[in-house]
Amino acid sequence: MSSRPGLYYCLAIERRSPLVQIAAIFAIADGITVLIMLSRQQAIFGVMKRAIEHASEPASADVYRKVEEGLNAVHLGMDVAWDVLISAAVILFGIGMLRHPKFGRVMGALGIVLGGLLLGFNLWYFPVPPASANSIDWGPFVALWLLATFILLLRAVRWAREILERGSTPN
Repeated sequence: MSSRPGLYYCLAIERRSPLVQIAAIFAIADGITVLIMLSRQQAIFGVMKRAIEHASEPASADVYRKVEEGLNAVHLGMDVAWDVLISAAVILFGIGMLRHPKFGRVMGALGIVLGGLLLGFNLWYFPVPPASANSIDWGPFVALWLLATFILLLRAVRWAREILERGSTPN
């Protein structure tokens, strides 16, 4: 996730646009949202696991399981918020990559398609995650796209430095 602000700067060298700025804002917001979601998820799992294990009778354990089920909806809602934010960031970064010399049409189009699929499937199956609904979870594919983007970003560092040292942009 830390590569996304760097991605903004690399894309902005070629063409500074509100689209890429909004993508960066969504990317930062998705990082914050996933941190909140994961911390809530682990807190819920930890507290409820202990409560169920230490229940004095089976009926109490069943009540704790029902409470846990309800609390899971909290982190699943945050998970969807995270997916919406990361999808929007990936789609907008993908659009910003389409004409960029270091990322290009293929990476841009893949970002648009994968971000769109992640967003569409998560909204279609909401409040159930797509994988839990026996559908496709596009998250791992988006993660692979982000990894490939990070590798391309690393390869673009020298190019970006040269342009910034010259004090001009390619446009």
